[in-house]
Amino acid sequence: MKKNLFCLLYMGCFLLMAGNVPLWAQQTSPAVTTIILLRHAEKANNGTSDPPLTAVGTARARAVAGLLSNTPIDAVFSSNYLRARSTAQPLAQQKGLEVQLYDPRKQEEWLKKLLMEYEGKTVVVVGHSNTVPFAVNLLLKENKLQALDESEYEQLYVVTLSQDGSRNLLPLKLEL
Repeated sequence: MKKNLFCLLYMGCFLLMAGNVPLWAQQTSPAVTTIILLRHAEKANNGTSDPPLTAVGTARARAVAGLLSNTPIDAVFSSNYLRARSTAQPLAQQKGLEVQLYDPRKQEEWLKKLLMEYEGKTVVVVGHSNTVPFAVNLLLKENKLQALDESEYEQLYVVTLSQDGSRNLLPLKLEL
């Protein structure tokens, strides 16, 4: 309990810095693009290929929305799997946005299009244990991450891309 409270206090302080906008979301120039990537929340093991979220997964999806409540978000994307859409929905609803779908099998070409369309903006992408690290590596133009373990749901990756070519990664952990 103390660990969770400390984690919430730490994240709250982090989000309150610089006028309620996280430091990683502040853009000194309109040419900075921020992509926040995360794996879908905990899924049920119901034997189907498209399971819903568990109660913990639903709580995590709400926690993501809470974490990003003071961050300006221009778009929310998700694969077309129920668990990913359900993870993205609370944030999209909070921001008054629709969850936009993407095909994770065509991720490379989709990311190129996304970067052109949302240059200088902040977007959230909900994916899967294999697609999130793949996208982070593509965005950074280096092999930093491996596929996530099937039990990992708490990681968020904030990738910032500047017009000058600099690329930065800030990994965050959202523990419940």
